[in-house]
Amino acid sequence: MKELSKKSLVPFDQEKYEAAAYKDPLLVACNYSFSLPEVKFDDLEELENQGKPVLLHKWMIPEIKKLFLAAVNFNANFQKACKISSGYRTIEQLEQLRKDRYFLKLLEMYLEKQEENDPVKMFQKSMKKMSEQERLIKYFGLRKSPELIELEKKYANDSEKFLAAVDPSIKEWLKQEALKKVDQSVPYAGRSDHHTGFAVDLPHTIVNVEFYQWLEENAYHYGFIRRYTEESREYTRVDPEIWHWRYVGQNHAEQIHKLGVTLDEYVIKKHYEDVL
Repeated sequence: MKELSKKSLVPFDQEKYEAAAYKDPLLVACNYSFSLPEVKFDDLEELENQGKPVLLHKWMIPEIKKLFLAAVNFNANFQKACKISSGYRTIEQLEQLRKDRYFLKLLEMYLEKQEENDPVKMFQKSMKKMSEQERLIKYFGLRKSPELIELEKKYANDSEKFLAAVDPSIKEWLKQEALKKVDQSVPYAGRSDHHTGFAVDLPHTIVNVEFYQWLEENAYHYGFIRRYTEESREYTRVDPEIWHWRYVGQNHAEQIHKLGVTLDEYVIKKHYEDVL
């Protein structure tokens, strides 16, 4: 394993992350302040994923197949949900993802600012409580407003072009708020769980809350845990994501589930020593 490229703001914790990864590569992880080592491409394989190949660490491929089979055997309606929308991502892909998400957040924050001047829209918004499924649909951009679609087409993913056209009085605010939103959903390149090869995002196009609930109760049997939770946010600074699952192997997953801790707590408090 290569030396990590950037040292943490909390080096004591970083040493614990590194120590865990040296003892078991399945535990490789990072927090918001330091980068992960490069993944060896020999360790990655393509998985045929309902017509779209996805790149994953070869150790987890047999287990993700078992997990999906178990889900479908439990509930045949999970068939469409049992696919992977994202696996391993390169540094370049992660950088592009941040740029794309930043552009989208700029547009969203701009439209929200316009809504503040419309009392009717603000009242309607305050009265509407989104369900978990609606929240997911909004997060993944599966249901966009006509105004957002129009702006996307007009500025074609060009953040600078869009910012040059907005009122100068809100430009700096927009930039800061959009960046804050991006940081909560897309870690910096090299600091993303997707750079390990052990992470998967489950479907963006099919939002099945019941499937995610089943995963919460059963995924650990197959070596998978939720990576980003409310509790993990203080270490990762990433908002909770019920669609993002991480392979750590059955032994570690069962211990993490039993203790009710995050991967970060498991590493930092050295709970893994009871398993190794």
